[in-house]
Formats: sequence, structure tokens, C-alpha cells
Amino acid sequence: MDFSAESVPSRDDFPEVPFVTSLRQQTGLERSGFDADFPILLDQDVRYAIGNRGRSFGKSIKWELYWDSANSKMLGAVFFSVNNEGPPGCVHGGAIATCLDSFLGWLVVRTQGFGFVTLNLNTTYRKFVPLGSVMKLEAYVTKVDGKKISCEGRMVDGQDGTVHAEATAVFYQPKANANGMAFDKAVQLFGAHSGVTKDLFLEQINKSRRRDKPERPESGQKANL
Repeated sequence: MDFSAESVPSRDDFPEVPFVTSLRQQTGLERSGFDADFPILLDQDVRYAIGNRGRSFGKSIKWELYWDSANSKMLGAVFFSVNNEGPPGCVHGGAIATCLDSFLGWLVVRTQGFGFVTLNLNTTYRKFVPLGSVMKLEAYVTKVDGKKISCEGRMVDGQDGTVHAEATAVFYQPKANANGMAFDKAVQLFGAHSGVTKDLFLEQINKSRRRDKPERPESGQKANL
């Protein structure tokens, strides 16, 4: 197979394969991810306002995520462009780990809410992932221990089920994020169908920052540090 840049689909050309079509049509699955749940957070001005300065991280990885509420599982499909090449004609292991980390992170968001960070990620590579192929993603929670959430995920060939990579991870909610918002509440406040506009969102962010900013002491008065 020729893995030249011309032969591998672009980011916006997600290959149509049977298992992706099945995911899109399967009853009981809910499309998820920032593009489906919180498109406003993809706006560059909004991302800058909440402290994210990156412009391109992960953008060359194209995926579709689906929440299986009946089984409390995340499912998905991922396609890697030539920008993710490691060994000739194959996907870089770092791109695979990034994908699985983010995918497991969305599982935690759907089951536990926002505010969790990756504490540990172990990735096992079983087979090379060819550039231009579409892999199937699966993930589920294995243990909830207070603020620690353990989960497992894997990347498999969507056609024959061959396992290409597996990952186990532990996510943790630090004290600074103890008030992390539940997924349903976040959707209600600024989700795709909440009606919130970019200007209103930025206004609320600015108000929150002014409220949290310590007052400047008057002349001759000591600040409480």
C-alpha cells in the first residue's frame, strides 16, 4: 500500500467504512465530544479566555465519539493523517497515546464530570497502525475510588477486531478542581443547545475573573496575604 501524502485522506475527509456508518446509525448511541457537546469551546477567542493558548495540538487527529449510556461505555472511530507519522507508513506511538488519553478523558467526563486530570497512563502497543486506516475505540470505567477513577480502553481494527493498542489509566480530581461541573449541568449552561452566545460566554468569564480578583488595599492599609 502506498502511504504517500497524496494517498492518505486529509483531516476533513473522514473515510466512510462500514463500522463508522454503523456507529452513526446505531440506536442508543449519543454523539459526544467538544464538536458535538460544546462547540463554543472550539472557538479560539473562547479557548484563550479560559486559559488555553494552543492552536494545533491534536488537530491532525480526526475522530468521532459516541456515548453508550445503556452500558456506560465510550465508543468511537479515529483516523490519523500523515502529520501523525512515526515509522514509515505508520502512526507515531505518541499520537496513539494522545488519542487514548483524550478518549479515556471523555469517558471520565461523561461518567464523573469535569475537573479530572490524568494521573497515570499505561499504553501497550500490539500492532502498528497504518496511516489512512480507521480504528475503532472502546473504553469503560473499571473502578471508582473516591476522587480516583480507573478505566481501560483499546484501539482495534474496525473490520476484523484486531487489537492495535490498549491503555489503562487513572484519573484524579485535585482539590483545585473539587467543584468540577457535572456533564449534564455543563451541557445545560453552555452546551450546543443552551443558547449561550460567544459574547455572553466571554462576558461571564470576565465577570468571574473580576469577582475572584483580590481587592486592592487602600493607601496606608495592609493587604491580607
